[in-house]
Amino acid sequence: GVAGTITVNSLLPSLGRDFSIVGPGMGTLEIKGTGDAMNPFRIFKIDASQSCTISGLDITGGYAKGLLGDNGGGIANYGTLLLISADIR
Repeated sequence: GVAGTITVNSLLPSLGRDFSIVGPGMGTLEIKGTGDAMNPFRIFKIDASQSCTISGLDITGGYAKGLLGDNGGGIANYGTLLLISADIR
């Protein structure tokens, strides 16, 4: 299976439709953003029309400071989001 860290340097592209991400388990796979004050971005954006499930992974390193709303860093959720066994830091 997949294990380790996947590093992203910008917001992942919107899929424009419902989606599910099923990881191997918390503590096994990490999606890590490199956001900071000079390059603020969230890792995932869930649009208002989307219904999404994310499970079995860790999401770290998103940075929202300076972005509209300043809330959260890992996920901007405007739709319906179900998190199952996911660690968001």
